[in-house]
Amino acid sequence: MWPLLAQKARDLGSQFVVVGGVEDHVHVLPELPATVSVAELVRRLQGASSKIASDRGLSELSWQEGYAAFTVSRGARDGLATYIRNQENHHANKTLDTEAELP
Repeated sequence: MWPLLAQKARDLGSQFVVVGGVEDHVHVLPELPATVSVAELVRRLQGASSKIASDRGLSELSWQEGYAAFTVSRGARDGLATYIRNQENHHANKTLDTEAELP
């Protein structure tokens, strides 16, 4: 699924894309052109992944109602890309629920 999502972001004009995640969530780091909103990107990624899942009989895929979006400086981009690429290792010891808890 990750290569599909990366290609869809590139189709929207992203020059730099990293996609990764685990079974219950996905992280996408795109460099979007000014002509594409975050909402449009999310809508397109959700649509593309839902179609692929449906075509492959993966009815358990569903998207939550909301999403979070953040900006990141160019200087922090490589570190965030590494974090996204290493999601399986990262979540081996920490679930999304425990990571999302506020102090």
